Amino acid sequence: HTQKSTGEIAERHASVLLAKSAKELEQAYDSWAKDYDADLISISGGGENTSALAACRVLVVHIDVKNNDLEMLDFGCGTGPAAVYLHDHCGMNTPEHLDGCDLSAGALAGY
Repeated sequence: HTQKSTGEIAERHASVLLAKSAKELEQAYDSWAKDYDADLISISGGGENTSALAACRVLVVHIDVKNNDLEMLDFGCGTGPAAVYLHDHCGMNTPEHLDGCDLSAGALAGY
């Protein structure tokens, strides 16, 4: 099912969807960063950031989670909800096992 955003959430969401350049997209995500996780939880109906975690759940099914040497790059990591999930479900004991990168410095500031 699909949830619609309204009010301020819709404005923040639209600023990303309607960005016309990489710089505009970066600025939109930087502005949204502090509210991003809460907004996505609200849009999805509450509980969790379903868009970030859905891909993680599929990935965990297809990798050897007992491999302690496993290393991952979360490209487009945003505020990092996937990193927490992957850490908890893949036995990644140290930060060296998981790297993240994102266009938005505002999103990365939460790390």
